[in-house]
Amino acid sequence: AMATFNGENFVNLQLKSIIMQTLKPDEIVIVDDCSSDSTIDIINNFKKEYSTIDWVIIKNKENLGWKKNFQKAILATTGDLIFLCDQDDFWYKHKIEIMANCLIQNDTVELVSGLYKKSILDEKYVESDLKSYDIDSVKNLRKMNFDNNFYMINYPGCNLAFKKDLKDYFSLKYFSGKRPHDEHVWIISKLRETAFLLEEETMIWNRHEKSATKKKKSNKNVKLEFIEDKINCIDDTNEIMKNISISKDLNQKIEIIEKVQSFLILRKKFLISPSMVNLLCLSKCISMYQRKMVFILDVFLGFLGKEEKFNKECFKSGN
Repeated sequence: AMATFNGENFVNLQLKSIIMQTLKPDEIVIVDDCSSDSTIDIINNFKKEYSTIDWVIIKNKENLGWKKNFQKAILATTGDLIFLCDQDDFWYKHKIEIMANCLIQNDTVELVSGLYKKSILDEKYVESDLKSYDIDSVKNLRKMNFDNNFYMINYPGCNLAFKKDLKDYFSLKYFSGKRPHDEHVWIISKLRETAFLLEEETMIWNRHEKSATKKKKSNKNVKLEFIEDKINCIDDTNEIMKNISISKDLNQKIEIIEKVQSFLILRKKFLISPSMVNLLCLSKCISMYQRKMVFILDVFLGFLGKEEKFNKECFKSGN
């Protein structure tokens, strides 16, 4: 399931890496979000050349944005296993095979992510193997538990694959389009205790200036926007909890969700009204941060306002 938008500089390489797979996809679903360049022409050329694959190419009449565009692509799939795909990355040739094996051979696994390498891509990758696996030996699956950091996605959505049972959670009943599609399915599979990480590198995550998720420099407003998004994520999770079947530890998960919600509200309160009282309250929640450095950055953003000032202060102190 691929979402595209003005990807003429990247989509050719991504599609080549998919066509090169040791286990070919049965179906490639692409939803284009009103591209004004040659993206669709490039895709159609692949469709003509590789006609043994079932291609579903949908052009939106109006721009939906990448979140709802992925929702549309996922809902248009018909396969038992769904692989999410950006327009601008590169898949190692065994990616589909090893990740499909993880899903097929394990009843408890509904969603799997692989490791990745960040890089700036060029055509040299097409001619090289990059990664070669002994398929039978790939057993390095680690369960991703529902913990205090359940709302943080540590692995990009372009490296997720999941069983069709999770596709239903992209209907309007469950998915509002406010939060990212990968965050949505990741949290649901964690709630169901079916999310796993394959500790093998399976792709190159291309980072460039036009990336939809290009990291912004932190200032107070950017951080507040991020926290507000995460609070909305918790609200969505609470709504989903009313309609989802959770086999075990329901009360514990509710407790974690409430604790995370209180923590995020404290972060927001401190950044809006930085004071020693609010800082003291926030400091009692350091264990809720993924890393202590994020807490320190919150403190600097609260009092100084920008990451650049934080960097200058660290330079002065020799840190």
